[in-house]
Amino acid sequence: MKNCRVYATNRLLCYSIIFFLNFNFVLIAQDSLKTKSFEQLKEKFYQNENDSIRANIYAKAYLKKAKKVKDTFKIADGFLFLARIQTSETIALQYADSIIAITKTRINKRHPGSAYAIKGNYHFYEGNYIEAFNEYLTASKYAKKTGNKLRYAILKFNIAILKDELGEKEEALELYKEFVNYLIVNKLTNKHSLYNRGLYALSDGYNQNQKLDSAAIYINKGIIETLKVKDSVIYNLLVYQSGINLYFKEKYYQAIDSLNKAKAYLIKTNPIDTMGIAMHDYYIGKSWYQLNNIPKGIYHLKKVDTVLNQSNSFSPELIDTYSVLIDHYKSKNDTKNQIKYIESFLRSDSILKSNYKVLSKKIAREYETKDLIEEKEKLIASLEKQNSKVSTQNIVISILLILSLLGVGYYYYRQQLYKKRFAKLLEKNSNNKEQDKLKTQKSYEIEVPDEIRKRILNDLESFERNYGFLNPKISISELSKELNTNSKYLSIIINTYKQKGFKNYINQLRIVHSINRLKEEPKHRKYTIKAIAREAGFNNSEVFSKSFYKITGIYPSYFIKQLEKR
Repeated sequence: MKNCRVYATNRLLCYSIIFFLNFNFVLIAQDSLKTKSFEQLKEKFYQNENDSIRANIYAKAYLKKAKKVKDTFKIADGFLFLARIQTSETIALQYADSIIAITKTRINKRHPGSAYAIKGNYHFYEGNYIEAFNEYLTASKYAKKTGNKLRYAILKFNIAILKDELGEKEEALELYKEFVNYLIVNKLTNKHSLYNRGLYALSDGYNQNQKLDSAAIYINKGIIETLKVKDSVIYNLLVYQSGINLYFKEKYYQAIDSLNKAKAYLIKTNPIDTMGIAMHDYYIGKSWYQLNNIPKGIYHLKKVDTVLNQSNSFSPELIDTYSVLIDHYKSKNDTKNQIKYIESFLRSDSILKSNYKVLSKKIAREYETKDLIEEKEKLIASLEKQNSKVSTQNIVISILLILSLLGVGYYYYRQQLYKKRFAKLLEKNSNNKEQDKLKTQKSYEIEVPDEIRKRILNDLESFERNYGFLNPKISISELSKELNTNSKYLSIIINTYKQKGFKNYINQLRIVHSINRLKEEPKHRKYTIKAIAREAGFNNSEVFSKSFYKITGIYPSYFIKQLEKR
């Protein structure tokens, strides 16, 4: 989740203020600490954890006492306390390494798993996702080995956050569900810090997976829970999720209102969380753009770009910012701004490749990097050519000519490409179904009993034949129940025999069905894109259009237009 860094940066913001407020306390406290027990020092540490100066005193007193009695695990606890309150990643990681060094041959429910979890958290805050993922995995193994079920659940939740950040939305959502269910089943909903964050994560997961009604349910539930305990941080994050939910529901004015409220709170309480503010501006800008208020849309998206240029971290969700900005300035024939935002895109793209190359799935982009580099070089060359001209008139003519040629050439290329893709779609006939059937019948060695495998494959054929995929609320868990099997077996069968994940499998069936209807039913072509999307089982036209383009290489509006011409 995009606001996870809030809790680290709050410590940075408060550090210098707390130091001066508590100077006298530092002088007084030392003598009275010697007589306190380990439990008393531990309790005092947790009571003052948000006050780094006070917490540091109790942590050091605890560590000193532990070293005096030579208790290895209590020494490790002391290092853990000190690591938790560090604003310096380097020092925190040094404490974590100290825990590992003294407990690697002796383990308990806390150590050395706690050290790997701490290292994972600090790597995540710094945007080092590959390192964070590896540390969380190691910590999870220790938690499982020692039977620390709550820590194991929390670590899986952290891994879910990583997957979410890396664009693996479906997998993250399943882990969020598992975490919240664990808290409910084990009657741990009174742990408000965990439960409220779980509800927020679920609302975010459902939003990103376009399950908007489910997202709204958990947003409202989370708001009720956070108001009970006055958790203003998560409350405002839920207001932010509400804004995203309304954006996807195409209720843009309401979305802007919620996003502005959440943004105002974030600026007031944590102005240095620039990436969090950028996420708010992204959806506000996109909302104004959808309302055709282009100046306001561009204003907010440019603010996103400013943040991204000042940060070494990046979210794949924001990459679309540059598609909009580049196209906008291209339509204005503004060469300088085209070059500027192409360069910004390429910089962000390099960060994505660096941070996400091992873990993230392929990110679909509006522009290919190679094409953009070539376009940038042409635009720079055209500007250099302009500057060498003496006559202002010649400069203007040169720019217009080059940009016109680029525009015409690009338009011609795209039209030819679309025509080829359209022709390819028309060529597809029933033979494709026979080929798909033969592919489905191919034998694979998988961890599903043969009898169950055959039954699931037959049931899937029936599901496809009866257009079960048109149900907009279909999910892998619901389909598993309908087919009288479990999600794991169904997922393995679909991945193996359909060669794709569940979401892509359903979307492809919907798109192929929609294509066939548009080809065979002229009346169907008269519907709006929104109506065609709903007929195909999609919740909104934007997701439908993107899925149509991803599968066919052309947009549905172009496909319909060409069909009508024929």
